Amino acid sequence: MNVKFIKSKKFLIIVVGIAILLVIISIIFSKKSYETINIGNNNLNKTLEEVEDYILNIKEYTATIEVTVNSNKNSNKYLIKQNHKEKND
Repeated sequence: MNVKFIKSKKFLIIVVGIAILLVIISIIFSKKSYETINIGNNNLNKTLEEVEDYILNIKEYTATIEVTVNSNKNSNKYLIKQNHKEKND
């Protein structure tokens, strides 16, 4: 066997190993950052006044509530949906 061929084969194995290692590390970090992304209305770091102003200034919303009423003999479930849109005069 040729010494140059063996060296190039070792070099190729090292390069492929480093590439695989980098791919694995990038997958791990991308999953970790994906889990920490907060989507939607995120009011965790706001003061009480900021949350209050946000709630009072809502112009449009849709709310869905599931209500269960238990009586002596039966149980009834109701699904209540409310839409609100502020009218601009």
